Amino acid sequence: LRIALLGIDGELTPVVDDSNIGGGIRVKADKLLLLSGGIGITPFVAMIRGLRAFGFHGVDVVALHSEQRANDLPFRAELERRARNDSRLHFWQFVTREYIAPLEADANKSAIGVREGRIDITAIQTLAP
Repeated sequence: LRIALLGIDGELTPVVDDSNIGGGIRVKADKLLLLSGGIGITPFVAMIRGLRAFGFHGVDVVALHSEQRANDLPFRAELERRARNDSRLHFWQFVTREYIAPLEADANKSAIGVREGRIDITAIQTLAP
């Protein structure tokens, strides 16, 4: 039995591997919007890592993530570092169970934006035009 892994593709996959038909690895779009909540951020962190590891630095990534509390963000240190060093990565954390004062959120000197409330269409239109 012989099995060959050709790549990952599908409606929700940002990268396409056309190398088996003479192409190469390419990105489907120049903008990527990632929406997640809780531990659902895990596959998106993998996508961000993969995009940059494969050299797709021209892709704008906007990630909007929801947590109950600001300190609940998984991968915080890595996301902080990536957002600080990558001008095309914009990460926003939405906090649903604690009050975040607007000035406090803006003054936290973090590369991760913090907003109180839920991700809604207004937030998406504002942060991911």
